[in-house]
Amino acid sequence: MEKDAVLDYVSALDQKEFATMLYKPLNQIHQPPFLVMIEKLR
Repeated sequence: MEKDAVLDYVSALDQKEFATMLYKPLNQIHQPPFLVMIEKLR
């Protein structure tokens, strides 16, 4: 799935260069959208 590919990619980013966060509604049904935030630190 595309979702898994995106999460794998973001999870593999170097933590010294990027800060990442995942915002995901927990009480929604039918696979609600989620937000991936990436901040470049340097």
